[in-house]
Amino acid sequence: MNEAEQTHHQTQRLKRLALYVLIAAIVVAAWGIFSRLHARTALEHSTQAAAVASVIVVTPHHSDSANELVLPGDVQPYTDAPIYARTSGYLKRWYADIGKQVKAGELLADIDHLQLAGDKAQVLDGASAADRAV
Repeated sequence: MNEAEQTHHQTQRLKRLALYVLIAAIVVAAWGIFSRLHARTALEHSTQAAAVASVIVVTPHHSDSANELVLPGDVQPYTDAPIYARTSGYLKRWYADIGKQVKAGELLADIDHLQLAGDKAQVLDGASAADRAV
């Protein structure tokens, strides 16, 4: 083999080697691109799955008395407020229930003042009869 054939053989080897390196680089690049696309798709699927709100429904039921916890305690208000009626008498008729929408000036109830006066008179008469019996 002469020198020309040897240089031609070496250039052929270099060309083959360059071709192999180029093919390997293309395979590595394609594998990298494919793995990134696959990872992106998997991330999108997991994000969509995580975005769905999951709700756990539990049916309430009575527990056993063995699981009951009884602690000593006392409940007292901070402030006691006496509540007095604004007027005296008995209700003769009630026109509106608690929580009903009413208009200004609408009649809510009729109060019987005479019955109260009669009851007071009976109490006084009973007391004076008891005093007389003693």
